Amino acid sequence: SLSVQLPGDAEANAEGALSIGGEGAYFSGDVSIRGNKTSELVSWLNEGSVPHIFSEQPLEKVAAKASVFLTPARVSLDKLFIDLDGGLISGQLATSFEERPQVEVALDIEKIALPTDNLPVVGKIVPGRPVDLGFDGNVAFNVAALDAGPVHLESVSLKLEANDTD
Repeated sequence: SLSVQLPGDAEANAEGALSIGGEGAYFSGDVSIRGNKTSELVSWLNEGSVPHIFSEQPLEKVAAKASVFLTPARVSLDKLFIDLDGGLISGQLATSFEERPQVEVALDIEKIALPTDNLPVVGKIVPGRPVDLGFDGNVAFNVAALDAGPVHLESVSLKLEANDTD
């Protein structure tokens, strides 16, 4: 097991096994992170810059845990649970580390608030015209409550299949 203190009054823990298999070395186990100053942690992870969404809607407390499978080629998070200032997210996600990543995401989100200027991809979507999101795979979100600027939506489901547009 490993425990690390991080900026933002945060602590990360990992408990599991390092092994060698068909994809090389891999880690399989449980990880968690808990912090009281999320913006400081995000700034450290982004080498000193805080993404605009965190300056518009600063988050304080974060707690997350998941079962992790990590290889040099991919990462999978199962039994994922995230609490961002009381906004609860659960589900699973997986991605590869290829030039064009393969992504699989299924998340249930209790509530989320997004400033509309932090949704640049929405402006690129034109009905009937393909948009390259930079990855291939499937993304599914079920959101109980969504606030985007002046718009409030309840019981929102988004299912997206992304493929190379070439």
